Amino acid sequence: MGAVVGLPTDPLNTNLVNATGAYQAGFVPMFNKIFPDLNTNNLNNLNDLGFSARANSRIVVPKGGAVPFVMFVPVQPLEEACWLQPGYNFFKDTSFTTDCTAICTQSTPENCGPNPIKVGKSNKLKNTWKEVPFRDWSPIQLQALQNHAYAAIAGQHFKAIATAATLKTITCTSKDKSGAYYQALIAGDLTCTLTGSDFDLMNKLRMRPPGDTQDADAIDGTVTVSGDTTTATAKFAAADVQKISQPTYNLFSVDKPGNESNLNSTLSFILIDICINNAIV
Repeated sequence: MGAVVGLPTDPLNTNLVNATGAYQAGFVPMFNKIFPDLNTNNLNNLNDLGFSARANSRIVVPKGGAVPFVMFVPVQPLEEACWLQPGYNFFKDTSFTTDCTAICTQSTPENCGPNPIKVGKSNKLKNTWKEVPFRDWSPIQLQALQNHAYAAIAGQHFKAIATAATLKTITCTSKDKSGAYYQALIAGDLTCTLTGSDFDLMNKLRMRPPGDTQDADAIDGTVTVSGDTTTATAKFAAADVQKISQPTYNLFSVDKPGNESNLNSTLSFILIDICINNAIV
C-alpha cells in the first residue's frame, strides 16, 4: 500500500484526494521510521560475513588480526534440545552433558528422551522430549545454546622465524644536538635503550669502528630483555666506555652462539679532550 492514489469520478469529491494525500505524505513515511524494514540491511550483513569471493583454502589470518566465520545451523533439531526440557539447571551444566544427563531420572521418565512412545489413534511414534519453538526460547536457554555450540576450525599455523634482531632506534645519555654522545659526561656505565624486534635473539650489542675486522677495537655491551622482545637495554661497562677511541662506531648484534649480524646503525661520540703542554688533543 505504499503507492495509493485517489482517482475520484466526481471532480467535486475532494475527500478521497485529501485522504490519499495524507496517507501518502504523512502516514507512510512515519510508519517507515517507527517500524523500519531491516531485512535488506540484515541480508547484506549476512552476505558480507557468510560469503566471500576468496577461496576458503586461501584464508590467511594475520598476526594480531581476526577473521569472522559464520556457521549456519538448522534450528529445528535444536528445538528439542536438553536445555529446553523440564528440570534443566543452567548453573549445574558445567560440562557438555552434565545437567542434560541429570534431567533424566527415574522420577521423571517423561524427560528421558529420545524414548519414542505410541500415541494417538494412528499409533505413531512420538519423541518424549519437550519441543520449544526457537521464538519462545528464554535468554538463559539461548546462553545454554552458546555453551553447547562448538566449532572445529582446521588449518595450519605459520610463524615467521627471525634469525637476528632488528634495530630501529637506540637512545643513550649525554647526547648533543648533532646526535653525538659526550664521552666525558658518561658517568660509569653507558646504558642505551633499544627499540626494534626479536631482541631475545641478541646476546650482546657490539660497537665496532669502521674498518675493524679483527675485533681489536670492538666493544661489547650486555643486552637484557624484560618480556617484551621489541625493547631491550644494552649496558657497556665503565671500563669499556674508557676504551672508546673513535668518533663513530658501527653497531652489530651478537647472538648466544657468537654469530654477528649488522644492525645498519651507528653511534657517534665526542671524545675526551686532553690538555698536554697547553695544547688540546
